[in-house]
Amino acid sequence: MITYLPNIYPDELLYSLFCRYNIYSGNITHKMSFNDLYTKRSDVPNQEFVGNLNADIMNILDNIYDIRKICINHTMFPYYARFFSKERKCEALNTIIKGNCDTKNVFSILKRYDIDNYFKYCPLCKKEDIEKYGETYWHRIHQIRNMRICTKHKCKLHSSNIKITGSSYIFYDAQNNTSNNDIVFIDNTKIYNFSKYIEDIFNYDIDFNYDIPIQTILCNVFKNTKYQKGLQRHISKFVDDFTIFYKKIGINNIPTINQINRTLLVGDRFDFNTICLIGYFLNISSYDLVHKVYSKEEIEKENKTHYNKKNTNIKSFS
Repeated sequence: MITYLPNIYPDELLYSLFCRYNIYSGNITHKMSFNDLYTKRSDVPNQEFVGNLNADIMNILDNIYDIRKICINHTMFPYYARFFSKERKCEALNTIIKGNCDTKNVFSILKRYDIDNYFKYCPLCKKEDIEKYGETYWHRIHQIRNMRICTKHKCKLHSSNIKITGSSYIFYDAQNNTSNNDIVFIDNTKIYNFSKYIEDIFNYDIDFNYDIPIQTILCNVFKNTKYQKGLQRHISKFVDDFTIFYKKIGINNIPTINQINRTLLVGDRFDFNTICLIGYFLNISSYDLVHKVYSKEEIEKENKTHYNKKNTNIKSFS
């Protein structure tokens, strides 16, 4: 039975809170903390979401913070559900609140690459956390894929040795699994601007009544670029320029032509990374990518012009 739960910090992952609970609980083993928090012995902490928590801890979290706010503000829900339709956002939130679900089926989670495989941290944030709270913690914003710098301090994010696997049999707290690395300031306007762009999009409040298809927003801008003439889209040229652009600013996790095609032309992909990279390359502001409003007539008109069919052979539009 839980008798003490630490306060959750700003932008802290729920998993990070449970890591700190494991330390303060006095439990001799991690398994004892699992039993305090989770429903079944076979349950393990979900590093990005909520996990199958037992009724006691769910009631505590709901009474203190509101479990919906925990999911929105202290898990990676905004990353995976940001561009879902209204109905799918609500369904995804309700599903992960229940806990006993396969998040890969809910969000179509893609494989991680490079440093995004590991928990990242900012040495200056760590220093400030310790000065303010007496300890550091895992910040959500640092775990966004392709986030390479801390926009607050304009310094390089460092990788820990802790792999983000979706679930873990061990509570890896940030205090004991980060180092006092040298601070490397990044004087690169392009990478800072991109990092701030994806951070702003991640942090915008989620409007569960907003229902403008992200495909409509992207394609309305795309049609006014050199990559489209009439109904003909030059996707191959777009992807070539897109790839060169991001490699120049040090982004390695670049979507494939198939991922870009399915996002732009088919409209059945909602990957945060792919959408943000396309939006930034097309000079769509972070605000417009999340808040742009179109009438029903405009949406229907756009749907009719960009081959929005699930059975479309997307290769023919390259």
